[in-house]
Amino acid sequence: MSCCAYKCDVCRERFALLHERKLFRLIPYGHQMNEMGLGRAIRAQRRRAGLRQDELAALAGVGNRFVSELEHGKSTAELGRTLRVLAVLGLELELAPRRWRHIEDSHAR
Repeated sequence: MSCCAYKCDVCRERFALLHERKLFRLIPYGHQMNEMGLGRAIRAQRRRAGLRQDELAALAGVGNRFVSELEHGKSTAELGRTLRVLAVLGLELELAPRRWRHIEDSHAR
C-alpha cells in the first residue's frame, strides 16, 4: 500500500522490491482515506453543525479528549466510538473495493 502514489522514497523502494521479486503486478490508484483525512472530515462536519468538541463528545457518549484526538488523526482511535461520532454528525463510513491498475498500463502514460 502506498501513502503517496509512490512519490516518496519509502514507497518507491517498497514498490521496486516487490516488482523485483515479481510479487507485485498491480498498483493501487485513486483516493485513499487516511487517519488525518478522516479527522479533517469529522472536524469540518462538526463545525458545519455548529458544535463544539465537548458538545459532540456528549452527544456521542465519548470523552472530549477522544474527539480532539480523532480530529487530529489518531491512528489508534477505537472504531466503535469513531462510528458513534460519525453517526451523531450524520456521516457514515463506506467501504469500497480498491481500484488497481496493471503496472504495464502505468508505464504507458
